[in-house]
Amino acid sequence: MAKQAEILAVFDTLARRASDTLEVEVALRELATAAAHVLSIDGAGVAYRRAATMRDGQLLGGRLEYVHAVPQEVAHAEKTQIDFRDGPCQDSIATNSVVVEENLAIHPERWPVFAERALMTGVHAVAALPLHARGEVWGALTLYRHEAGSFTDGELRVAQVLADVACNFVMMAHDRQTALLAHQLAVHAATHDPLTGLPNRALLDDRLAHAVATAQRAHTPLAVLFVDLDGFKSINDTFGHEAGDRLLTTVAARLQGLLRAGDTLARLGGDEFVIVCEGLRADPGGAAAPDAVSAVVERIYAALSEPIDLGGAQARISASIGVATSEGEAPAELQAQTLLRQADQAMYAVKHMRRGTASPP
Repeated sequence: MAKQAEILAVFDTLARRASDTLEVEVALRELATAAAHVLSIDGAGVAYRRAATMRDGQLLGGRLEYVHAVPQEVAHAEKTQIDFRDGPCQDSIATNSVVVEENLAIHPERWPVFAERALMTGVHAVAALPLHARGEVWGALTLYRHEAGSFTDGELRVAQVLADVACNFVMMAHDRQTALLAHQLAVHAATHDPLTGLPNRALLDDRLAHAVATAQRAHTPLAVLFVDLDGFKSINDTFGHEAGDRLLTTVAARLQGLLRAGDTLARLGGDEFVIVCEGLRADPGGAAAPDAVSAVVERIYAALSEPIDLGGAQARISASIGVATSEGEAPAELQAQTLLRQADQAMYAVKHMRRGTASPP
């Protein structure tokens, strides 16, 4: 009865937490802890094929990973199964069945690397049970015992029930994480340029308005730099669009490397980039110090002057840069759009001056 009460307590804990914010890793940790506590074993470990995650706009994950082991001394053996793809959990996942070895010392050839590491920690008998749900195997629960010998049918049934119940709660947490990931991907796609990963026009508008509002509150100047590459069309025409894309990603990386924390670099499309520089040094009148702005412009020219590898060919690129600096107390969104328009006009003035023609009105 005592063991039954302990098992029910585990189920109750998982059920109450699952209705709130139970995370996949927490549920799996509780599974390993519960198995080690409820069963007559000396340790338990969990491996899981994690749900994908997103980092810097890239989808990552999906491979089998170590999650948790109880007590800590069996963690070495548990991690070995993942690192070397050698051990009972790998076989259990591959076959979607319970895998048992009663004496690793007698049968080390079954999993050579795992057996060596397990025996070093005093483990002689192991059993692995699959975590399966919705027609897929998501991972495995491994049971460890110091003494050689069999696991009873009752022990394996209890372990499988624990695994099955925990896996159902894991699926609930997995669904929440999947929904969150889908939302993150949708937001990222709507606010970032797919080629360079930089903020797009929509996100730039939001950040620029926020930057203007911050500058107004702090009474610090900011600058908007509109960067348009010169001769980009000829790169595309000569080397092809793949080379053009490579040039744009290289330019984006170089410009990103010039920024300070808090500055924003965005791609508006084509060969147009915008940089928002906040917290610039002010002149005695409170406006952005001209040398502070010119220093940023010079760094951009220097970064873009280096040749760019297009994959078998090299190209040099130049740019026309227009600058607008904040002033006045107009509403942030209105001033943000004014700054962007002024920087765009200043860029065209520079471009036409370099071509020796009059700028458009």
